[in-house]
Amino acid sequence: MGGAAGPGPRPARGQADPRLPNAGQPHRSACPARGRRRWPDAPGHAAPAQASDPSGLPPVYFEVGELGISRNEDLACARRVAATGTPVELHTRPGYPHVFDDTAPQIDVTHRARADPLRTLTSC
Repeated sequence: MGGAAGPGPRPARGQADPRLPNAGQPHRSACPARGRRRWPDAPGHAAPAQASDPSGLPPVYFEVGELGISRNEDLACARRVAATGTPVELHTRPGYPHVFDDTAPQIDVTHRARADPLRTLTSC
């Protein structure tokens, strides 16, 4: 899963994205590939993979590198959310690993991977 919060350059790895409302907060995320949760009290809309009941979520966007370490968990989460009737947009990038957009920011697929969430948000 990836994407940007809005137009403009992405912050350096480990830096808060100033475009996000919680920019001053520590980074927290679900970590299903490691079998643990890094933000156990996360609300479902912030971490759909952790939601005990994903029904009622707003539309969800998934960006998955086919070779990513959490690919299977991400795909299972997308199916679980979609089964509730929640609109899901899923992009699987064939042949690309986890965080390919950070490790290869100059390639075409990264440009698409960063543009697609913005396109999705602005088409709502």
